[in-house]
Amino acid sequence: MKEQQITITRELEELQAIEQEIKNVVDVDKKNWVRFYLLIKKVKEKDLWRVADKKSFTQWVKDLSIKTKTHESIIWNRFRAGEIYNSYAKRKKEEGIEVKNIEDTNISADSLVILDKINKHAPELADDLIDKVMNNEIKRKDLVTAYNAIRPQEADFRTKEQIQRAVSNSDETNNTKDKIDLDEVQDKITAANIITTLSQLQWLGKTATATTGFKGYRNRSEADTRINEKSKVFTEFRVFTGTSRKSRRIDLLTIENLTKDQFQKHEVNIHGVEIKVSKSDLINDKKYSEYAEFVDFIWLAIPLELVDYARETKFKQCGIIAVDKDNAVIVEQAERLKPEMRMQTLTTATLKMM
Repeated sequence: MKEQQITITRELEELQAIEQEIKNVVDVDKKNWVRFYLLIKKVKEKDLWRVADKKSFTQWVKDLSIKTKTHESIIWNRFRAGEIYNSYAKRKKEEGIEVKNIEDTNISADSLVILDKINKHAPELADDLIDKVMNNEIKRKDLVTAYNAIRPQEADFRTKEQIQRAVSNSDETNNTKDKIDLDEVQDKITAANIITTLSQLQWLGKTATATTGFKGYRNRSEADTRINEKSKVFTEFRVFTGTSRKSRRIDLLTIENLTKDQFQKHEVNIHGVEIKVSKSDLINDKKYSEYAEFVDFIWLAIPLELVDYARETKFKQCGIIAVDKDNAVIVEQAERLKPEMRMQTLTTATLKMM
């Protein structure tokens, strides 16, 4: 028992040293993606994330992103780039060809990730490009051009009536263009129901009505009763995290003073809610932790049956809201964040209401 405790203590110290070194890499040498990858790889291979009371490696990565103020998508991109390089080196070794150690390469992580994306859609093209990438004979912009040429087209968004019509005809038509993935439709319906339920703000502990929004009050006596309680809900709220040329979208954003003390009604809380409707959606999401820069609280809103999976993957400060039919219950309280871009959120919200 004593030896086991000594082992745990040593592993915890090793993990803390790695996290500190990762922070140093982020602060001093942001371009050193290889060192970043090797440190993360060590945590994964030695299962060091377990000694930090994390339920999964994914959860540890999310907490690391908050702790080091590094976007989660960047962490995963660097990890993925390292795995791609190692896979290439292993394959070449089997062919009797030696390549540089990963520490000696000067290939960008972005180039490797784009190459991996090409491989998913056009393996033969990726095979033609990979040696040129590894030998620095092709630039990142050329890879982007190649990927844009073979990437699938974005989905054609249809109106609710079009979806319903396509669903009803899906078993009767042989035209694959008109067929709809029924699971995908059900996921969209579930997400829409969650948004509708959360928009009522009952999960905050108060029931929002038309008179408690930013539209004003019906009369003076009602205003006195409400003590200037106000709230506003936005869906698909755009924020620019810098990890993509396009904006990210917070599924649901709430600005409110309903949960403020009576003497703090001139202040507001900003809540960002990410809606997940499937286990794969929870596990594969690598971006919602980026919203921590813009809101005071982050929540995962999920169907009741996904609570355990949410606990296994979410970062520490993220809260959980379970939605069952028309009821929304806080299963795990969100912790207050220190968002650097909070004023940008308030400014954007103000402009939306003008």
